[in-house]
Amino acid sequence: MKKTNPQVMNDHTENKSKQATIQADSRATMVPNDLDISESEDESSEEREDFNIENIQPQSLIYEPAPKAENFVQCVITRQKLGINGSLHPTYYLHLEKDNSKKGFLLAARKKNATKGNYVISNDETNIAVNGSGYIGKLKSDLLGRHFTMHQRNVGNADKEVIAVAYEHNAFGLKGPKKMNVLIPEQGFQYNLIDRLKDSKLYNMMLLKNKTPSWNDEINSYQLNFNGRVKRASVKNFQIVHMHDDDIVLQFGKVDEEVFIMDYKYPFSALQAFVVSLSSLDH
Repeated sequence: MKKTNPQVMNDHTENKSKQATIQADSRATMVPNDLDISESEDESSEEREDFNIENIQPQSLIYEPAPKAENFVQCVITRQKLGINGSLHPTYYLHLEKDNSKKGFLLAARKKNATKGNYVISNDETNIAVNGSGYIGKLKSDLLGRHFTMHQRNVGNADKEVIAVAYEHNAFGLKGPKKMNVLIPEQGFQYNLIDRLKDSKLYNMMLLKNKTPSWNDEINSYQLNFNGRVKRASVKNFQIVHMHDDDIVLQFGKVDEEVFIMDYKYPFSALQAFVVSLSSLDH
């Protein structure tokens, strides 16, 4: 199988202490000992049946898990910043990528507060508001910005917790890669997700984690294989896998200053994958 060059996935715009340079061979080099997540060589995998995204209506992907298949549902997130230096109330738009280069709108999210992880999520890109007709729910974080929970609107009843993300201190120190746990509940058990994680009450719940990158001494960076999908270095880039399986079911990474890719598989829905991506951007 043809091998790809390593490609660093960290970003000096996200952390001013880092210095990144994209070279002609598409390799970014970083100063030693900073957090670098680079792209490793391709890994072989068994052939599995793919689905045709052209046969799927974009809006049907919002709440339902992706088809059980080998290929990803490939999406792009664009960010629009407001306020002085773009620091206030950023808005994010999620679109589905198709083979015919057309993009179908899926979701939008707007940050409500400049300091806290509180987002309004809507399927109406023109009116992202709690009182808007497309209002879906809110993504909220705790005061420390370590725990994020998506509260989905449930008309006539209490909001449902459809996914939660918990960030932990990593074993590599402050400059090492972050550690994420993702919790997806079964129907009827969509409540108190973070508390259940803390108490290790994980019945009726799927627990996933981020893939730990490997260290490459040659380029002084951590490595993840994004198969060329990610073009920019960023500390926000990640891949999600099952607890005992390295099959990637969600990956997120930077393409340009305000553009990111978001690729996901079963068991994620578009909404759940979008929420995990937003949490990484906010964390």
